[in-house]
Amino acid sequence: MTPSVSQVKHNRPQQDIWRAWMLETDPANLQPKVRPLNRRVADFTRANQPPDIDAARINSALDIVESPWPRREETMLREWFEDDTRAGTAKASYLIDQILETGLEPFRGPEPLPPIRSTRSNWCVGWRCRRSSSPSRRMPDRRSCVGGTR
Repeated sequence: MTPSVSQVKHNRPQQDIWRAWMLETDPANLQPKVRPLNRRVADFTRANQPPDIDAARINSALDIVESPWPRREETMLREWFEDDTRAGTAKASYLIDQILETGLEPFRGPEPLPPIRSTRSNWCVGWRCRRSSSPSRRMPDRRSCVGGTR
């Protein structure tokens, strides 16, 4: 059975909302944008891990450096990284100490939003549900919502 023109027009906004919601709730899209300098510092630190520094401390520094940094701190990181007075594990040790002393914290992503169901008869976002086939647009039973009984 071919859908009528009014059904196609009615379903398009739902499809657009569903696509936008799925794009904005995709964990890959919620990751921070990490600058190339931070990636180079993290790669260098991984390649030159100092044996005298605890693994938890190294991982903490890597978590911090692989987060978005303010420009002021990024300038400091560039100076530390491009300093030629140290090399290898000594430089990695210096970078780890400096990174941890900045007071910056690792990126913690927001809680992901629940996915929505895209069906012909109804669609739900949290507690806001609509029954698309219902002419009165009344709220369906709350149990059919993604958010549960809210």
